[in-house]
Amino acid sequence: MKRYCSLIAALTMCVPVLNAETTVTLAEFGADPSFYTQVPVLSSTDPLNGKLAMQIDSRLNYLGTSITLANFTNGLADLDITQVPADYPGQATPAVSMFWDIRIGSDNVNLNEVRLYNGNGGDQDVRTYPNCDVYVTSAVPPVSAGLWTKVAANARAFAPPANADYGFQMPGGAGPWFGGIQIKDNVGGRIASGVTGLRVDVYAGGFGLDVRDPVGTDGAVQCPFISEIDAEFISAAAVGEWSVY
Repeated sequence: MKRYCSLIAALTMCVPVLNAETTVTLAEFGADPSFYTQVPVLSSTDPLNGKLAMQIDSRLNYLGTSITLANFTNGLADLDITQVPADYPGQATPAVSMFWDIRIGSDNVNLNEVRLYNGNGGDQDVRTYPNCDVYVTSAVPPVSAGLWTKVAANARAFAPPANADYGFQMPGGAGPWFGGIQIKDNVGGRIASGVTGLRVDVYAGGFGLDVRDPVGTDGAVQCPFISEIDAEFISAAAVGEWSVY
């Protein structure tokens, strides 16, 4: 049940509550260029823009140096090689796991949407193929070792045929290839309420277009070229509602 936080409730740890009335759904935008008028393009004005992720694991990038986390939320369709996690992370192991403190001031937030954009400068391949898990927490402050609630599991583009080309180019047919997913509630409501932190675990795929960790020798090989991560959320206090147990 949702109810307003009282003085007593304020002493109780607020936890994220998922939207139980509807299901989280995905929209992909890599297989069909018509996505351009159907799904939001990456944003430089979403509230996650400019927030620096904190990396949970210690994985390095393709060059063996630190992953450039700031580029994931800079609102640009940039494709710097330092944004690519090192290949061969291992079966069922994230290519990179990261989280953000998404409180607005000191306010918890209601999470409405998450978007993941991948790209590749020259090829339509698994590096453009989005594949992630999304979690939230209401810990204050959010920490890597805290309690995280999964709101989207194995969120990925609808599986095309193995080894098929995947990705689109911007109108005009020039430049890098891109692909991505939009994670939101299927009737436009929120994904979770009373949130302080957002975590995204991004996964590798096999050569060609095998889905995450397939049975066989090609699993968890090529890591994605993460271009941008956007999120839409608003202050829970601004709407006068928190969700508590």
